[in-house]
Amino acid sequence: MVTNGYLSLTTCYVDSKWVLQKRILNFSKFPPPHTGVAIADKLSGLIKSWGIERKLFSVTLDNASSNDVYVGLLKNQFHWLKQIDVVVEKVRECVKYVKGSLARKTRFSQCCSHNLLDSKKALMQHVPTRWNSTYMMLSCALYYRLTFSHLSLSDSNFQDFPSSDEWERVEKM
Repeated sequence: MVTNGYLSLTTCYVDSKWVLQKRILNFSKFPPPHTGVAIADKLSGLIKSWGIERKLFSVTLDNASSNDVYVGLLKNQFHWLKQIDVVVEKVRECVKYVKGSLARKTRFSQCCSHNLLDSKKALMQHVPTRWNSTYMMLSCALYYRLTFSHLSLSDSNFQDFPSSDEWERVEKM
């Protein structure tokens, strides 16, 4: 029995009212072989035809080994993804640092109070298996931007947090 392969290109974005939107941009047959190069060729063509090369933020794939090849090729084509990755990693490390101990959580809460921010909103940590968790993590961290800055002044162990330029990139993301 022969099964047909399919490839789907979907998008998720935040609209002008800050509502998360999801759309299927393309759904088409994808005959074998399903190599990383074939996936890269197909998806790169679709990404370009939709004019979203500079709007691409993340890619979600299953765990097939051919997808590793695709991601490697994608990184070579879209160099700016590396800049985004550095900022996302910094925010991720900030959240991990704060959530790493009760003392840090308490100090973070005190910094929230100092900046008149609600500490109950809670920091969200990135979950690699949930596609929208990066967005949620960045959104929550952005809310606490001033708190992270204050924490850096009151906790000498908290050092590697995003710069002003990097926070601006987070806002754009």
